[in-house]
Amino acid sequence: MIDISFAYNPSGPGKLFLPGVIWHSSSDKILLSFDDTPNPATTPLLLKQLNKLNIRALFFCIGRNAGNAPGLMNEIIAEEHLIAA
Repeated sequence: MIDISFAYNPSGPGKLFLPGVIWHSSSDKILLSFDDTPNPATTPLLLKQLNKLNIRALFFCIGRNAGNAPGLMNEIIAEEHLIAA
């Protein structure tokens, strides 16, 4: 088991993404980030789960991937997630 003593203590959704992690904090916020996106194999699954749980995340996008998947980029933006490069 991993002990992250500085992380957010999620009510449920965060624990779905990182099972087996012990959470301790007085904060009520967490920043989820996903690297090397958009990826047609994984990004649609992430977006579906994030949308289902009403969670916003930060997507670190690679220009080549973004150029190859403009529809996914539009979906990330439409669902009000943050984008970084």
